[in-house]
Amino acid sequence: MRDGAVEVRSAVQDIGTGTKTILAQVVAEELGLNAEDITVLIGDTLFPIGPSSGESKVL
Repeated sequence: MRDGAVEVRSAVQDIGTGTKTILAQVVAEELGLNAEDITVLIGDTLFPIGPSSGESKVL
């Protein structure tokens, strides 16, 4: 983002397995930031079609 904030956008959906948390943790680790400083947006209809999910996982 223009103000230096970090935003992750993904077409996956969170089915209760912590997808948003994991995405924030991975990006934070790669960028040397705190996971709390990462904004994660998922499953928005404005994003491309995401992968399917089933059996408590996103495929």
